[in-house]
Amino acid sequence: DGFVILDNIHEIRVTVNVPSDYTKKTVSVSSDNIRVINAPKGYNADIVNLSTDEVTVIGTEENLENISSSSVSLVVDLSGLDTEDIKTGTSSYKLTTALSNSDTCWIYGSYTANVNIYEK
Repeated sequence: DGFVILDNIHEIRVTVNVPSDYTKKTVSVSSDNIRVINAPKGYNADIVNLSTDEVTVIGTEENLENISSSSVSLVVDLSGLDTEDIKTGTSSYKLTTALSNSDTCWIYGSYTANVNIYEK
């Protein structure tokens, strides 16, 4: 279940050795699989645009054959917003990525979305 930092270290560098038979595949993201969750009470939120309409998936060629745009989900989770600190308008938020139908492939990279938050 992860690790616990016992001293005052704020940055950790990790090296991952990916097997040589792994490769990457660029997959388009279906607009049906992009959503905003946990908008603060009294507000709505809509995605205006994404940093990209494609993600990079890593895996073996054989496993990547089963990955399509319907396998990729992108979510903006607004649960961390404090109702008192909400500013209406458009701001950039980090997307959480998920890949269905595979426990041997993963999405690589960091992705963002511009989200418009407005009162109901």
